[in-house]
Amino acid sequence: MKLSKFANLVKNGGRCAVLHVAGSGIWLSTGTAIYRATELPDMEGSEQVRTVLDMTADAWKKVYLTEDWPESVSNVLGLNLAPYAQGEQDTEKLKVAAAPNGLWCSACRCKVDGELIFYNEAYLAPLAEEIKKSEYIYYTARQTEAGQRYLVVHDGMDVLAAIMPMNILKEEYINDLAEFQALCMEQFYKDKERREAVIEEAEDDAEGAGQISMEGVEDGE
Repeated sequence: MKLSKFANLVKNGGRCAVLHVAGSGIWLSTGTAIYRATELPDMEGSEQVRTVLDMTADAWKKVYLTEDWPESVSNVLGLNLAPYAQGEQDTEKLKVAAAPNGLWCSACRCKVDGELIFYNEAYLAPLAEEIKKSEYIYYTARQTEAGQRYLVVHDGMDVLAAIMPMNILKEEYINDLAEFQALCMEQFYKDKERREAVIEEAEDDAEGAGQISMEGVEDGE
């Protein structure tokens, strides 16, 4: 995990949780995403955490810090971060992203029941290098005991992060999407008609030029 990218999320969100997970090590959270940071040394207390995150004292004053000592990686703030969880579903990332009010949200579709999980793409920033380099990155959907779904990022047998979904499917947004789709379809056919007209005009010009050339040859004879 790129620590500086995590620190940026903390600065923007104002929350940081240090999770001392028994048998695993340090995990870090922004409140909406949890990241494996087991390569870090154990740290306790505000000053140690601020030093590790390399944040200025002024920036740190705006951050709400919590610490917790989960007894198992299978229950970290209610999320299962073990390599495997019963009932989890493989997902596929959709090609089209959503951007309600300028917030860039990607979506993964569960392969079993087809449900969508929308998440803030910015939460993958701390994992960008791993995602780029590894050939074993994949995403699964898991559920809390209360039935809340969340997205888990895997690198082979290792869980790199868990990200909580975003609820963007409001009626107003769906209506905006429908209107946007209609406008796109209208523009698509306008562009298609324009291209076909240009091609037709070019073919007519080429045919006319050929006729003039042939007539010129005949005149020369």
